[in-house]
Amino acid sequence: MARLRHCGYCGTWYRPNPKTADRQQVCGNPACQRQRHQKACRNWRKKNPHYDKQDRLIANLVKDGPVSRTDPLTAIDWDAASDKVGPEVAVLVEETGKAICQWTRGERPA
Repeated sequence: MARLRHCGYCGTWYRPNPKTADRQQVCGNPACQRQRHQKACRNWRKKNPHYDKQDRLIANLVKDGPVSRTDPLTAIDWDAASDKVGPEVAVLVEETGKAICQWTRGERPA
């Protein structure tokens, strides 16, 4: 049987779950479990700050509504892209995309 432990949040004594006794640090009180979970999430976000950065960037850049089949570059909000990466990079990427679209259609770039 596991020895009594002192909860790190509320300070009460508790008997840990026998399956996780070597790792359990807080009691089963829902408030203590919530605090433990919040701390674990905070630590995870600190270690993985860019986890959903790409998803948020895509959500900000992709326009809502119909996309032109002839010009896929209309799906991107170029003003938002320019704000995120700077006008020079946005123009470079946009013009590269235009050249690729023209090449795939068999047109000569101007």
